[in-house]
This record gives sequence, C-alpha cells and structure tokens, in this order.
Amino acid sequence: MSRVRLVVEGAANLMSKTTTTPAATSVPVDDLAAQIDWLRWVEDQLDELKRVRADLHRAIKDRLGDMEVGTVNGIPAVTYRRALRVTLSPRLVRELHPEVVRRCEEISEVRTFLLVDAA
Repeated sequence: MSRVRLVVEGAANLMSKTTTTPAATSVPVDDLAAQIDWLRWVEDQLDELKRVRADLHRAIKDRLGDMEVGTVNGIPAVTYRRALRVTLSPRLVRELHPEVVRRCEEISEVRTFLLVDAA
C-alpha cells in the first residue's frame, strides 16, 4: 500500500472519529490552494520558532538557577518566580465521586481544524 494512500486513509479515519458528520462530506477549496500552502509554511515556521524559544528559555532559566531576576546592564530583563498553583485532578474526582462527575459534566459540540499532511 502506498504512503499517500495510507495518509489519505489515515486522515479519513481521523476525520470520521473527530466529527459528527461523515468524513465524505467535503467542499472543493481549489481556489484556496495558495492559502493552504502558505498556512503549511507558517505552521512549519511556528514549529521551528517554538523550538528556538524553548532553547532560549532553557538557557536563561539555567543561568538564573534559583535566582528570580536576571539583569542586563544592571536592569531587570527577566523574572523567573515561584508560585503556588491549585489544580483539580479529574482522575481522582472520578475515582472518589463518580456520581458528582456525572452530575457536573457538560457536553458540547466542537469543531477541530486539521491541516492534513500534503500528499
């Protein structure tokens, strides 16, 4: 089976699992091909920029160590402060109080935009 066919079948399977409408429901967007190509380029650039950003954060955080403020020429340039965060564990709530979870659940429809890999 060719790679292209696997990608197309994989996308169709993914679409049918994430939408409430049949995967075969489609509309031609040939006139938007340039925008779709541009979007692919933008997504690639964002991925690379996110990697660069993570590397920069890591280097600066490593230099700060346990300190909270980093300075450039004696002027504060970055802060890296500790804070407490309170979170709720959905897994634990489901285990301890499943009846409460069922009463509090809200189900809503969402649409997910997916840029399918180019063939």
